[in-house]
Order: sequence, then structure tokens, then C-alpha cells
Amino acid sequence: MRRLSNHLRTNVIAYLALFVALGGTSYAAITLPAGSVGARQIKNNSITPSKFNPADIKASVRYWAVIDGNGHVVEGSNPRPKTFGFAGTGTGVVNWGRLNQSCFPVATVDDINAGFVTAYLTGEVRLDTFDHAGAQAPRTVSLALLCSS
Repeated sequence: MRRLSNHLRTNVIAYLALFVALGGTSYAAITLPAGSVGARQIKNNSITPSKFNPADIKASVRYWAVIDGNGHVVEGSNPRPKTFGFAGTGTGVVNWGRLNQSCFPVATVDDINAGFVTAYLTGEVRLDTFDHAGAQAPRTVSLALLCSS
């Protein structure tokens, strides 16, 4: 009992701040109508051009695509990527044309079958997809290129 009271006494400010923060956001969520906060409520000069400048942002998604196991682009960024060499093997190349070496590929397997993917950037992105046992197998993949500038 003494440990509990000692804990409450030493953390009373933290608990008070927590309840005030949760209470304020709960009140706003309940009382504000949908769509009531938008561009008209943003104060002038609160969003500066540097906040949208890619040079000031450490990394952003430059290109992205969803590619099925046969190398067909299901959807993707503009320009749409071109794919080569998939043919149901689980390996292939994705190319947007002008790749910057300051980019880093990130890829995940999208389909319901277990598996994983590796992606390498060498002027174009090479994808290798595998099944749950580690054998190469075609998989649907979401691919994004994070670029620093």
C-alpha cells in the first residue's frame, strides 16, 4: 500500500497532464462537427514553403508500385514503372527511367501466402521474392523508393 501511495504522490503531475490531454482531445472529437477544421482555419504563414521543399525533408517516397508475381504493374506512381524478366520466376527488374542513387528501395509481400522479398538498387530495382520455405516464388509486391532529395 505504501508503494502505491508513494508512486501516486511522485507521479501526480504526470497523471494530471495525461487526463487533461485526453480530456481535451475527447471533447474536441465529440463537439466539433465533421469537416470543420480545414484550410480556412490554418493561420497565415504557419505552413511555409520550406515544409514542402524536398531538400528540407530527409526522405520521401519518390516512386511506388504494386507488382504482381508475373511482373505486371497493378498500380503505381507517375511515371508508371516498366518491369523486365519476371515471367513467374520470383525475380525481376523494375525501372522508372531516371533513378537517383540517393534512393533506397523498400518492398513488402502483399499476397496472402507467406513469403518475403529483397530489393536492390543498382540504377534500377531488382526484386527477388521467396515463399515461406525460402525458395524463389512469384509474389505480389508493394515497392517504394525513398529518396533523400
